[in-house]
Amino acid sequence: MTTMTDAGFVEMRLRTAVGVRAGQDEPCSVVVLDGVSQDRRLAITIGSAEALTLSASLAALVQAPIFVAPDVLADAEGRLDGDSAEAASLRLALAVP
Repeated sequence: MTTMTDAGFVEMRLRTAVGVRAGQDEPCSVVVLDGVSQDRRLAITIGSAEALTLSASLAALVQAPIFVAPDVLADAEGRLDGDSAEAASLRLALAVP
């Protein structure tokens, strides 16, 4: 049987969900995932409704495996570059301990 990681997906776990604000921009909600076997991190901007739902079930989701395609990780890493408001917010979210 082929596993998700055999198919090229990267196993990740939910690290945190945070609200961040870069400068004078509107606050945004960000979910941060950590790689299980790779030193990778993924920051995903989500809407306020999703953040509220996620906060209600965060404890159950922390242990659940999340599989991410390599091209999604590459795209997310590319969005961290530059000085856009989105890039600044995502970098702030990744810096949260």
